[in-house]
Amino acid sequence: MIDKLSKELTSEHSPFSVNRFLQIKIATRDALLSRYLPFVANGGLFIPDTVLPELQRCVFLLLELEFLRESHAVTGRVVLLNPVAGSVPGLCQQGFGVQFEEGAQALLEIIENQQALATETA
Repeated sequence: MIDKLSKELTSEHSPFSVNRFLQIKIATRDALLSRYLPFVANGGLFIPDTVLPELQRCVFLLLELEFLRESHAVTGRVVLLNPVAGSVPGLCQQGFGVQFEEGAQALLEIIENQQALATETA
């Protein structure tokens, strides 16, 4: 299914082109919340990686939230680069930030619910 979807998203006839496909496993609530970028419009995630795409590149993310036993597929655009660990304040890993495209509302609700649960248990 993912291969078929990836091919459809990168076909010449698609209204947009996905330049990168990433499957990301997030094991814990803390790991999810530490990657969340609340200051990005529509929300976003920081992706630790040594291979940095260009800004504004479209990416397809398959997020496996292992602690909830759920998977969510979202598309987004690269809006932040951290080429060297520590070059962006607050980010100590090399990687990039992805802004979610419209349609990631279900994932945003999950992240917000997890933030609320983390606040309650703190």
